[in-house]
Order: sequence, then C-alpha cells, then structure tokens
Amino acid sequence: RSRRVLSMFGRLGIVVVGISLLWTAANVAAESALQVREGTPLVVWGTSKKDKLNLRSDASASAAVLAELPPDTAGLTATGRTRMNGPDQWIEIRHKKKIGWVHSRFVRPASKGADPVLKSPPKEVAQVEPSADPLADCNSDEDTRRLAGCSALIAQGDLPSVSLAMAYSRRSDAHLAAQDFDKAITDRSAASTHEPNDADLKKRLIHAYGLRAADRRAIGDLDGAIADYTEAVRLDPQHHEFLAARSVVNLQKADYEGAIADLETASRLDAANATYRSALARILEERGVAHLQAKDFDRAIADFTKAMELEPSRESLFLHRGAAREQNGQLALALSDYFQAKRINPENAATYVRLGALSSATGQHSSAIGYLAEAIKRDPSNVTAHLMRGLAFEEARQPEQAVAEYQAVLKIDRKHKLAKTSLARVSPHSPTSPEKQKSPVKQVSSSQYECCLRYKRRQGITSPQGACRNHVWMQRNNPAQAGVSDWCAL
Repeated sequence: RSRRVLSMFGRLGIVVVGISLLWTAANVAAESALQVREGTPLVVWGTSKKDKLNLRSDASASAAVLAELPPDTAGLTATGRTRMNGPDQWIEIRHKKKIGWVHSRFVRPASKGADPVLKSPPKEVAQVEPSADPLADCNSDEDTRRLAGCSALIAQGDLPSVSLAMAYSRRSDAHLAAQDFDKAITDRSAASTHEPNDADLKKRLIHAYGLRAADRRAIGDLDGAIADYTEAVRLDPQHHEFLAARSVVNLQKADYEGAIADLETASRLDAANATYRSALARILEERGVAHLQAKDFDRAIADFTKAMELEPSRESLFLHRGAAREQNGQLALALSDYFQAKRINPENAATYVRLGALSSATGQHSSAIGYLAEAIKRDPSNVTAHLMRGLAFEEARQPEQAVAEYQAVLKIDRKHKLAKTSLARVSPHSPTSPEKQKSPVKQVSSSQYECCLRYKRRQGITSPQGACRNHVWMQRNNPAQAGVSDWCAL
C-alpha cells in the first residue's frame, strides 16, 4: 500500500514541481531588489577606492550629475522612493542639501547587522517531533509535518528510488520555506541523484541554486552568487535567465568581459528578448565610457559602435562616440555623430554646444554661432554656450554681439573671470572689469594653445587663433565639453 501511495505521490509531485517552477529568474531578481525605508542611513558600496558614485538628477545613467560620492561618503539617507528603469533599480537619496538618484547596486544600508534587503525574516520551523504517520505527513502542506514525515521516510532507507527521490524533493520544500537554501540544495541534489533522468527534479535543483544565488547577491556575497549561477547554467546551458542574472553580478564586480559574454549568450538563446539587448547595449556603453576616460579611444569607439547595433536610437551612444572620435582627431566623423544625436533628440542643449564647439574648432564660426543659439534657446542659463558664442562672434568680427554674450554670462554668474576678461578685451571701457587684463590664452595653457595652432594649420585652417583660444579655455574650464584633451598628442 505504501508503495502504491508513493507512486501516486510521485505523479502528484510533478504538479508540485510545475507550480514551483513558476518562480522564474525574474521573480528571483524582484525578490532581491533593494527596498529601503525613508531615513535609512546608506553607504556607498561595490565601487573601487578610486571610483566615485554619481548622484544624478533622475533615475537614468544619462541624467545630469549633481555630485560625485567617494566610497567613504557619510551622511547619505534614503527618501524611501525607488524607480525601475528597464531592469535597473534606482534609489532616491539625500546628500547634504541635495536630493538625487543612484543605482541600487552601489548603495547598502549602513546600520550594523541590518539586512541589506528589507524583506521578511526567514521563517523558523518549529522543533520537529517524530512523525506518527510519515506518509501523510510528507504529503502535508504544513512545513513542520512535511519535514518530519519526509525525514522519517528517508530514514527507512528501503523505499524505491523514485519514492525516495520524491521524499527528498518534498523535504526540500520545507527547507526553502525556512529559507535554508543549503539544505534545500542538498536534498534536491539527492533527489536528482536517485532519479537522474527526471527533468522536473533537475529543474527544481536549478531553481534552488538560483534562489541561493539571489540571496547571496543580496548580502554582498558576489563570488558565492556567481558560483551558484554558474552551477545552475552548468546543469542547464540553455537557461538564459540565469546567464542574464550572472551578468548583473559580474557587472557589480566591474567584470565587463564576463557581463558582456553572459548577456551575448543570453541574447542568442532568447533572440526576441529586447531587455537583454538593451542591457547589453548599456554595459557596452559603460565599458566604452571607461575606455574613453582612460584615453583608449579606439576601444571606446568599438564599444559604442557595437552598442549602436543593438540600440540604434540611443542618443547617448552617438554623443559618447562623437566625443571619442573628436578626442581621437576624427573631427568629421565626430560631427556626423553629433548630427545623428541631434536627429534623435533635437531638444538637448548639450548636443548643440558640442556642435558649436566642433564647428568653431574647424573655423566654421557662422555655423558655431547658429548651433550655440539653439543651445541657448533650449537652456538660456547655459554659461558655456553664451561664452563660446561670444568667442565665435569675436572670430566673426562681430564685437557688439560678442559683448552681449559676455554680458549675458555675467548676469548668470557675475564673478565669471573669463567673461570679464573677454568683455574687457572686446569693450575696453566696460565698467565691469579693469581695462588691462591678461590674455585668455595665457590664462589657460600656452603650450596647449601652440599645439592647437600647429595641429589646425596642418589641417589647412589659416586663422585658427580664436578657435584654439576657445578650445583651450574649454579644456580647462569645462573638460566634458572640450572634446580634445591633449592637443600636443595629436
């Protein structure tokens, strides 16, 4: 009778397995999302000692940077607001007098002993009493009875292999209910060993590895999480969800190659998954930015180009590749990228500033004036746009318009030194500053200025003085918009 009932239990167990497998990797990721209450003290987490975490104006990697937070930053608190941007979770925080957004993978609660993921505490299974009816108890939905009954059946040791496998499998559910992932994996491994050809038991084992991986990631055990995801993928090489999950952990460890390789494989396995393509494009872009900051322009350009194949309408990719090409001396190609960024988003003032700077650098002052006017139209308080437009007007021999731009800068920032210097140069009797001022070229870097002149003359530009003055000032005062970082290297 016992064997007949366990055989029925075996068939019923398949249904239980099927229900359990509704928990996909997406559910695992959702469970591990960071949920912090308002006022929770936070610390920067997961960055290298030399890196800084960007506090941004919105929940996006392309939003404006409000502050840069080093790893030892103190005084961070959560506002209680979170937001999902695709698969990425962002958290709103307070830092001094600023409120902004950071990616959730780079912050953790600061209190000692606090669970970094504010989820329900693990359930405790009551003390297990000997089972009076092991078969009925093992089939029970009550965790304590199931644990006692299945343990008693396993201890008998004289059950058929299929029945023993199902007893281990049922007991593993009681361990999972108590969030004892180690014991759950041990039991599901035993079940799969007894019935190695049972695909459902194998799937349950893979699922348990995924749950433990998510738990390990949540507490900061990234190596342990990667080990569990790796074992899950070894058991099922077609499991693209866990490949994608492992890529996230690799990214937390700043292992771009591992993260990209996992997402590329996941994308091949599930070619219709737009989320994978978008995430892969973001990682390629992030690595490209790292190459750009390291002045490895060829590799940066390659990463941005590859990301464009996945997301051809992402504005930031063209802006980044344009900057890399500009710094690499590929000015015509950079201009083409900036034009494409403008077509994608014609309302971004920063794109027009870059177009204006590059046009001025190549001696196209009329074009520069037009682009910078478009930037000012969209962002009237953009000091860089006003100042660069003033310099372009100077080169175009339109001093009155240049004066108006410098005065506009001083209305925004009355202490702006270069605006005062430039105004005094164009309008010597201006009351805003002394008549005699140092040359703006000498104020920045004469060596960079001379290198810029030599480079542009090699390019066939006969009167590059104004453009070089503009570029070298930008190099010092607004390097993010300057484009070329070292004229002497070209």
